[in-house]
Amino acid sequence: MVYTEDEKKNVVMELQEYLNKIFKSDADIPQLNVDGVYGPETREVVIKFCEKHELPTNGEVDKKIWDKIIEIYNEESTDIIKKLSAFPSTIYTMMPGDNNILVSLLQVMLQALGLKYRNCPMVNVTGIYDDLTVAGVENIQNIVQTDPTGTVNLITWNHIATLFNELDLENLHLPQSQS
Repeated sequence: MVYTEDEKKNVVMELQEYLNKIFKSDADIPQLNVDGVYGPETREVVIKFCEKHELPTNGEVDKKIWDKIIEIYNEESTDIIKKLSAFPSTIYTMMPGDNNILVSLLQVMLQALGLKYRNCPMVNVTGIYDDLTVAGVENIQNIVQTDPTGTVNLITWNHIATLFNELDLENLHLPQSQS
């Protein structure tokens, strides 16, 4: 297969990202600059990877080495929960009357937070920014000591998402959805 220069650069950047992830906690192996250049540093890390996994150590990445890199990368990535970036922009504000999927996400987080913070009202997941949602938002805004407007801008969203991410969801006994 013939690659364009941009395609080659993208493949090398992907390789560098994978190797950085694989060796993130290995102090003996430097983190690579993800620049798409297969230079001496990238070659050296490939050699170290191959030595560790008993593969040919010529510094080149063939299909067998690439497949092993992907295999190890996938094993290393199973413990990572990817961040959900859902808030549309820095200037967007959710407010009473809004009716969309983002409101549903907000309500899911508020519902879970209501199980931890007993002073927060239990919010129903309806997708409609109603009075209970306003009260839930205001309670969280009071907890994080921001102006209790009852509306959600990026700052309030980040506070709610941070509190939500700190929850022990496994032991929270979330309510079952109604069908």
